[in-house]
Amino acid sequence: MSKKYYIKGGKAVEVSDEIHKYLTTSDRQMRYCDEDRKQSDWDIDMENEKVTEIPSREDSFERLTDIGKEFADITSDFREQAIRKVMLNQALSKLSDEE
Repeated sequence: MSKKYYIKGGKAVEVSDEIHKYLTTSDRQMRYCDEDRKQSDWDIDMENEKVTEIPSREDSFERLTDIGKEFADITSDFREQAIRKVMLNQALSKLSDEE
């Protein structure tokens, strides 16, 4: 059985085969989430001389708003609920235990 190492904080740390497999798999999954699915791809049809962009599987809020996508403003509902809760707590604090 060969020794397996994993680089952590600039130092090589010896790990078991099971831990090495888990760490390399999870590193690849993180790279996929951080890089791969955010990249556009291209389909090149040489026969018809046509290039088609395959958009990324993930999009950013900024890009979507830049192209005119509109989203509901959920912050206004949150603020209204927070204000009502504060006002209710203030009103309840003025009542006696019997009230």
